[in-house]
Amino acid sequence: MLNKKLVRQCGVLSALLLLSPSSSPAADQEGITWMQIDEITVTATKTERGISDAPVSVEIVTEEEIQNMGAVTLRDVFEQTPGVFINPGLGQMSVRGAGAFGTLVLVDGRRLSGERSFKYELNRIGAGAIERIEIVKGPMSVLYGSEAIGGVINIITKKPDDQVQGSLNVQAGSNYDGDGERYSVDGSVRGAVDELRYSGYFSFITTDPYTEKEVARPKVFNAPPGDKTKVPPSSSSIGYAKNNIPDSYISQTTYRDDSDVFTIGGSLDYSLSDRVEIGADVSYMKEERTSEFVGAQYPSANVLPSGKGFPVFSLPIYEELDTERIDLAGRVAWQAAENLELKWKSYGSWYEKHDTLSPVYYEDLGYTERPDGGGTCYGEVSTISHELTAQWSAGNGHELLFGAEHLDAERKSPWFAEDRTPTTVGYITRSAYAQDEWSLTEKLDLVYGMRFDSYSEFDDQVTGSVGMMYAFNEALRARVNYGQGYRAPSAPELYMNRNTPKGRVLGAQTIDLSLGKTASDIEPEASDNIELGLSGRGESWMYEVSAFYNSIDDRIGQVSQGGYYTFTNVGDARIKGIEGYLGFRFLEDIDLNTGFTVMDAENETTGHRLDYTPEVTLSVSADYRPVSNLLLNAGVFYTGDQTYEKNMQRFVADDYTFVNLKLSWMPEFAYGGEIYAGVDNLFDDDVDKELGSTVGTFGYVGMRYMF
Repeated sequence: MLNKKLVRQCGVLSALLLLSPSSSPAADQEGITWMQIDEITVTATKTERGISDAPVSVEIVTEEEIQNMGAVTLRDVFEQTPGVFINPGLGQMSVRGAGAFGTLVLVDGRRLSGERSFKYELNRIGAGAIERIEIVKGPMSVLYGSEAIGGVINIITKKPDDQVQGSLNVQAGSNYDGDGERYSVDGSVRGAVDELRYSGYFSFITTDPYTEKEVARPKVFNAPPGDKTKVPPSSSSIGYAKNNIPDSYISQTTYRDDSDVFTIGGSLDYSLSDRVEIGADVSYMKEERTSEFVGAQYPSANVLPSGKGFPVFSLPIYEELDTERIDLAGRVAWQAAENLELKWKSYGSWYEKHDTLSPVYYEDLGYTERPDGGGTCYGEVSTISHELTAQWSAGNGHELLFGAEHLDAERKSPWFAEDRTPTTVGYITRSAYAQDEWSLTEKLDLVYGMRFDSYSEFDDQVTGSVGMMYAFNEALRARVNYGQGYRAPSAPELYMNRNTPKGRVLGAQTIDLSLGKTASDIEPEASDNIELGLSGRGESWMYEVSAFYNSIDDRIGQVSQGGYYTFTNVGDARIKGIEGYLGFRFLEDIDLNTGFTVMDAENETTGHRLDYTPEVTLSVSADYRPVSNLLLNAGVFYTGDQTYEKNMQRFVADDYTFVNLKLSWMPEFAYGGEIYAGVDNLFDDDVDKELGSTVGTFGYVGMRYMF
């Protein structure tokens, strides 16, 4: 693991810098408030415009709000953002109930190579690198293609600036019992030298494990699923397994991994002329983590006459994960004419993963040393994209956007072949899209678009959208939108062939005749979304309320087929709801922000609520500045009950409420400095184990220096 001592040393250095006098002008300590939100340009819609003029529902999380949260990771941010729902332990994220794989997450408009699940990804992006987050709600497949059924989350890292500025931040914390310790250091700098503008950032986050005791009750059967070998009752291997494996184990199940995550990145922009600008982006991520959990099965050292490993079910499993990711991008912007701008963007994202799984009590399974053959995986994921866009002011109120993209996505893994030979699967997507933003009058805007995606492995997809906005005045803006979305099946859903700790998993196209498994097709998920929205603002208040209806056909899910799991279209879903936001300023000292979502998400095939989708989420937060250099922040975050299926039965996970407090002090003797402390989950509200776990009441202290 990376050296935790280094983080503590960096923390001491940060403290010295913070407490020393500064001759540099400090950054505006209040930053951008929600009253100034219209000054932010939204880019996730691919046309730069103010948030109030955006044709869809957009939520912005600013750098100042992230700092007020005391956030260290992207997970910390989303756990306190009402527009995004995250289960506390699972890390599954969704927007408007579209599910874990129905939200497209981008960094600076780029797709990242990585895991299918957000369990790890949310902890890999340090909050200190983020300038703002754009959350676009509702299908955005017209502009982005697959995966944008629920919406798009675009994470904007800190960009080059004409003025030199930067920050250094250090934080440490643990829960009430001193468990689950976390240390972090992050910093950034940006500025300009003549025509060259630059930015850079880094983040180092290290966590100690937080575990809870759980009981694993191992089971031994005569043969693994699908093994037709008849084993005589006197088999020594079976006798050995039965005699040496106890009836139960105590597992120190990990709910916060022992981990080290380091990220570094930056951007360069250079003006070749008044009309041409070029740019480049680079980032690197290195991660190491270990954990323990109760796995579904693991092969013992004993084998059946067929040669297959004798399986033992429900065992404590030890996991070591080592990953790296490199992202590179190049950009060119050309103002070809006064009314025509052309942009070219090429980027690549390369991800490598070493994942080792082994039984904690390996000697009981007949091994003389810790094995890794039953669960070692080396995988590679690559994403390469080339995109050309043209934005044309055609006159008569028309702003036309045209785009074409070539996307090549590949995964290399031993889990795509039965003989464990590293195999590469993937597909190429060629896309073209167009969108027209038409100002019919000074108050009425019409936005409509269409996209065509041609896949190398699936049927072609065509999606469209249309929306209308009418500005009565600043206090009342109305919009109505219709949008289509889709999600193509992923490579693991199609070609997986793995004996995982949770059981045998076979992709839809994978064949295993010993299990009676034949190849089957999966249709892409498809959605139709209608949204009605109202928004407005005054001198000391702003609001937004939206009602939406989203129907999703041919949802893709994992199902059990007796001796294995596979993927198929599990039916249709219907999601309808209402969400709102209200911000209000009292006496120039207090900002109050509330957000809520009330949602009815139903599996139309079974009639049940969609799993892990709460009907109600609610947040209330307040910022109070009693004096100019002191800020108090309090937040309450409520999540309603959720349903889920386990062992063919339906269960309900109870609701829970987290209360967070934070205090920030900007000392006058350290201009640009900030000392802060906070407590998350103040009243130690518990959550259902099926949802994961929290570390309990978590306290932290930190220091930040901005120049």
